[in-house]
Amino acid sequence: MAARQQAKSLGITGWVRNLSDGRVEMWLEGDEHHVEEMLDWAHQGPRFAGVTKIDKQHQSATERYQDFIVR
Repeated sequence: MAARQQAKSLGITGWVRNLSDGRVEMWLEGDEHHVEEMLDWAHQGPRFAGVTKIDKQHQSATERYQDFIVR
């Protein structure tokens, strides 16, 4: 829920989900500056998170998301 709150505060759309191996996957769409802010936030993680590494890939926005959802 912390990722959803942060994304919504930045105007980011897309989704986030926890994977069974403990990793988190996100699809972020929005203004490039705000997406970078979201990635900076993700490096810190929410309270009690143990972020060790972030891999990112750039792709064209799909513009099919109207909100930021937790899958």
